Amino acid sequence: GNLEIPKVITTYSLTSRAEGTTTTETEAAFGELVLSEKEVSGIVTLTKKLMRNVGVPSFDAWIKNRMLADLAIKLDSLALRGSGSSNEPTGVVNQSGINEVEIGTNGGNLEWEHLVDMRYKLAEDNAHPADGKYAIVSNPLVIKQLIKQRIHQFSAQTTNFGYQFAPILTPEALSRVLGLSIFETNNLVATLTKGSGTSLGETIYANWAELLWALWGTFEFAVSDHAYFTTNKTGFRLVANVDFGVRHAESFCLINDAATA
Repeated sequence: GNLEIPKVITTYSLTSRAEGTTTTETEAAFGELVLSEKEVSGIVTLTKKLMRNVGVPSFDAWIKNRMLADLAIKLDSLALRGSGSSNEPTGVVNQSGINEVEIGTNGGNLEWEHLVDMRYKLAEDNAHPADGKYAIVSNPLVIKQLIKQRIHQFSAQTTNFGYQFAPILTPEALSRVLGLSIFETNNLVATLTKGSGTSLGETIYANWAELLWALWGTFEFAVSDHAYFTTNKTGFRLVANVDFGVRHAESFCLINDAATA
């Protein structure tokens, strides 16, 4: 069945009053985030000959781990960009009401000021609590551009621009510079267009504690020869019943016009 998770829509009001006077009564408004079971599944069929010659001691365990790794990538994709139709969950990018920051008419380089703007979009909506789980998630090409970005060191400079950040190589190093976790995933796209801009990518800043994941049961892994008896094959099936949702859309901010080259 469905999983109903309570959420606060508007809070009640606290007021100052003189001793002996009546406290003003206000009401809070509550709603529900409803998560419904959606199946994600896949089947791999392999010949007996291939399985004998693959060179691993326990083929069942090996293919199970491979399929679980593929499932993790699929779940990441659904959580971030699920369409909300055709039995897919609604991913963060397609949620209504999330914050957005625009770089420019034709897109442009993701810069420090845009990261600051994303953070303060959440703060303006009272969606930036001190105990939040904050991080940036972005397409790798967007992060590459951010790391490589050079800026003028003085107004008349025309060549040999300095790096915006001290020379670094990895998102982990950039995380230490910014004081904020940064993660890369190709499940955020880098193929968008805007105006004359092409190959634009996505970046999300969020309190990721507000992205909820429901799992019904466990991951189901099954092996069968029966359906493939005449072809001497074995089928491996993986099934997960999941859904994703955001408790408060204001806890997320999207940029979808960041340059990747």
